Amino acid sequence: MVYDRDPEDVAFFNDAVFAIAMTLLVIGIRVPAGTTSATFWHALRGIGDSLASYVLSFLVAGLYWLGQHRHLRFMTRFDGGALVINLFFLMAVAFIPFPSTMLNRYFGTASVVLYASSMAVVGTLLGTLWLYSARKGLLHDVDARLRRYYAIRALYPPVIFLLSIPVAVKAPQVAVYVWGLVFLARPFLHRILYR
Repeated sequence: MVYDRDPEDVAFFNDAVFAIAMTLLVIGIRVPAGTTSATFWHALRGIGDSLASYVLSFLVAGLYWLGQHRHLRFMTRFDGGALVINLFFLMAVAFIPFPSTMLNRYFGTASVVLYASSMAVVGTLLGTLWLYSARKGLLHDVDARLRRYYAIRALYPPVIFLLSIPVAVKAPQVAVYVWGLVFLARPFLHRILYR
């Protein structure tokens, strides 16, 4: 029995999962109960952490969505193994709203470690899908340099998130700043790895 699927069909399904997960992120933003029109502005000032958690999670999920679309551009097909990896990848993506909400509501070592671990799993599965597809010959028009570049680019964010975990044990606030490297270092990856 052949389980091969067209990358375009997989892309539509993946887009739907990302759209739902990224939309659910906004549910973590809540104005406190009992807020009235007289206290509304004060209540809005108090949701800054919720907004920060939302923006961070939306941007990271967006980076993974963009990365997944870059990968799909080179895929000729999805075999059974690639479909299984993709399914686990989507399961991890669908989980993103939970650690994002926990980070917002219970900020501390445990929530920061949960968040970093969750984001690292998403990125690792995306990188695994790329590496598997390259090894199984599911990619087209990809030379060794491009294969290496996209592998490192996919696995770079999970490394940053994993490195932030020991930092979170000592200083959760500092670990959040470490996550900024996911965004700040991306332009340098292209310069260094793909000249």
